[in-house]
Amino acid sequence: TRLGVKFLEEPPADEITVAGIADHRISIPPHASNYSSSKTLSVPGDVYLTGFLPHMHLRGKAFRYDLIEPGGGRETLLDIPAYDFNWQLKYELAEPRLVAAGSKIEVTGWFDNSAANPANPDPSKTIKWGPQTDDEMLLGYIEYYRTGTDSKGSATGDSDAGLASRFRQLDKDQDGILTGKELDQPALFALLDSDRNGEITPTEAVESLRDLATNLGEKSLRTRAGKDYVLKLFERLDRDSDGRLVRDELAPQIGEKIRRADLNGDGVLTRSELERVLKMRR
Repeated sequence: TRLGVKFLEEPPADEITVAGIADHRISIPPHASNYSSSKTLSVPGDVYLTGFLPHMHLRGKAFRYDLIEPGGGRETLLDIPAYDFNWQLKYELAEPRLVAAGSKIEVTGWFDNSAANPANPDPSKTIKWGPQTDDEMLLGYIEYYRTGTDSKGSATGDSDAGLASRFRQLDKDQDGILTGKELDQPALFALLDSDRNGEITPTEAVESLRDLATNLGEKSLRTRAGKDYVLKLFERLDRDSDGRLVRDELAPQIGEKIRRADLNGDGVLTRSELERVLKMRR
């Protein structure tokens, strides 16, 4: 066996990141010949797509990636009408494709759980997500980079690399998504799950932490944008939607900052208390 390694004299200008778009709730009925499932990933900032890697198991029959633009326009990025489990290919774009912030990337998979599928181990079973070959998956990987990322650290290097490493450690099934079972800290999960869909992607985690650093500073809290962010953050953390935050709803990363707004010191932060404190910041 031979392995070739090429060392560059300069750090790369951009760092490729991988994200997985997955539907963990697939449930394919017995004998269904054309069951379909879709899942979307929100794009919080401008990125450049460089490649795709779709993944299904023995019942997978077709796969597609679509781009949904902020204005509602839709474009097919990759269409695989005859998916084959034995030929799981990575598709690289000839040129990176710019995807604007606010867009969504949608993956759709079609499955054949009928007796007409020669690879089907048992068409009489209801098939759900699982790691074994006779289970199923709907998982579409994308590769992308953001302009301005570099490997030297500063704004986007070392901290992002550390977060990516921690993300991979928590991601037990290595599908590129964290669920509540994998990150068993409800307050922190709510903090990072910015779109509140019950799943956290690597991009979502990075952008959520950046938003915190940007908007919880003293200068930002005097601006309308900063105050609006804090009120939206309150709603995200208020998991039972009762208008109150108690200790177990506060992630350690921001707990102390928000607890300062508990004006009557009863250990419970209400939305009205938070609004009064924000009004005092001018």
